[in-house]
Amino acid sequence: MRMIRLSPTYPQGWVGLASLLMGAILLLPQRATAQLTLAGDTVVTSPVDTTYLGGAALRLTPGRVVVAGAVESLGGGRYYRGAIFFITSPNGRLLRRRILSLPGNPEASFRGIISSRHGFASFFDNPSARPGQYPSQTWIRFDTLGNTTWQRALPVDSMASWRRASGFPGGVLTSGGGAAIGPGGFKAEFRRWTPDGDLIWKRQFGYWSYGRFLAPLLDGSYAAHTIDPTQYGIISYNNYRYDHRLYKLTAGGDSLTSSWVGTPNTWEGANEVKPTTDGGLIICGFEAPAPYSTVRRGVLIKVDSLLQEQWRYRIYGTCCDAEYGAEVYNAWELADGHYMILASGDNLPGIREIIPPAATGQLPTVGWTWQFPFRQNGPNTAKGFSQLLYEGTTGYGFGQYFADVTQTYAIADFYQCRLTNLPAPAVLDYCRRPPRLDSLRWAEIDNRPDSLRFWLEARETHPGPRYAELSLIEWDFGDGQTAEGWDVTHAYASPTPVRVRVCATNNVGCKVCRERFPYGPLSVRQEKEALVSVFPNPAPDGRFRLRGATGATATVLDAVGRVVLTQPGAEEGVVDLSSQPGGVYVLRLTWPEGTTLVRRLVR
Repeated sequence: MRMIRLSPTYPQGWVGLASLLMGAILLLPQRATAQLTLAGDTVVTSPVDTTYLGGAALRLTPGRVVVAGAVESLGGGRYYRGAIFFITSPNGRLLRRRILSLPGNPEASFRGIISSRHGFASFFDNPSARPGQYPSQTWIRFDTLGNTTWQRALPVDSMASWRRASGFPGGVLTSGGGAAIGPGGFKAEFRRWTPDGDLIWKRQFGYWSYGRFLAPLLDGSYAAHTIDPTQYGIISYNNYRYDHRLYKLTAGGDSLTSSWVGTPNTWEGANEVKPTTDGGLIICGFEAPAPYSTVRRGVLIKVDSLLQEQWRYRIYGTCCDAEYGAEVYNAWELADGHYMILASGDNLPGIREIIPPAATGQLPTVGWTWQFPFRQNGPNTAKGFSQLLYEGTTGYGFGQYFADVTQTYAIADFYQCRLTNLPAPAVLDYCRRPPRLDSLRWAEIDNRPDSLRFWLEARETHPGPRYAELSLIEWDFGDGQTAEGWDVTHAYASPTPVRVRVCATNNVGCKVCRERFPYGPLSVRQEKEALVSVFPNPAPDGRFRLRGATGATATVLDAVGRVVLTQPGAEEGVVDLSSQPGGVYVLRLTWPEGTTLVRRLVR
């Protein structure tokens, strides 16, 4: 027997929603599993704003999560709409709330969020400077505190392609619809950009179609998901009868194959597309017999590596029409080969386990189910999670509740919960065929030994999987300076022994590194100097991360030479001076063979 128990906790920040999380116990005569536990962590109270989550949540650091969406406000008697994000701690403390809006732009919002090297990035709608023209997009980067660090306005014709974006090593991929209307119709469009916002390639597919997702597959290719008019004949765009269609693209955007996935003459859409450990995909979404029928079903579709449908699971609600019926928001492949879905509907459990069929032609079955506990009427009415950030066996759920209801306006607020003891997810092995990096060469520039050119021979490298490519080349010159590219130059202060390290990453994130010593090998001390790093420094909270000190004993002395911390066998870890007063300290690292290194720490 499997028991799933809800055990809510209520910090003071829950702002009157204690009754929201009074739990239900579901006992199902299925397989045994761990107990799922829901904890109410926070509610962000915005008494004059209505917040709509945009289906985007991202883990920034071990201590920060960012969630993005749109906001409407009647504050001060004026109406505006803007893009909003919240930065919270995993245990629910609100760290930052920021709204970006532009005067006269009623549609300001973020088009999702993606990781960037030092924080996160998003895409912000800009109103068109010329009447009747499509608006453009501004690409904005933020640090982990939510401060703007870089932005770039993109071409006007890029607007329709920014419906969704995903980052990969060395660039960004976007999907949407081509803006040109003509004999070929509105087309699904995918674009690849450099990290600095320069267009690398653009591809268009279909007829009156729309691009939704680009999912990386284990062979280095991308599965491009579109919604197209039904495969059994072109139907008027206004009738909204669409099927799923998948294209397999190389990392360079070239088309390899395509396949229809869908039920003819239905209205179908996707909320998420994800790769699976067997090289295939899962598609989460909905289907309806017709645009305005009284039935909308949630679906989970499994396709193989050839983009052919293997099986389909449907979830039914008891109310609502084709616009607001049941649907599957997201799904995760589990370590045991089963799947976990996040679903919605009038009478539907929020999370359930799907067991794939044992043989072709059979239907999948349901394992355990877990129901969202929420109030359904009056003020503080809450909805189930609209998104779940799944991390290991813990999930962070984000949703909405109505914090206040007046005769003229309902204030929809944001809340965050934590769901623990989830089943372990499957891990995709993108590096089962790692890249090869067999060439690293260098030569003096103008016969100056302190100035060197470094390069890789492309013909002696291999990206790994069949359809992959090396998308990011990074250099560390051993003196604190770095660069990117296949062919770089660097001037040293003097031609002394250094370790030069080059790392190549392919488009699915698999990385390989090589090291060379252009001025001869390093001494033992130089080796350790090159490997050891302490960061952040200064560290206002007193917690310094230490890397590269394997086997050393760490000793910390204060400004007058007193030992305040001894840490034997230091490896990658934390030097914790949080209990010490602010000031300057000395970190001394000593190895058994007698080598000693010293670093200054600022608390």
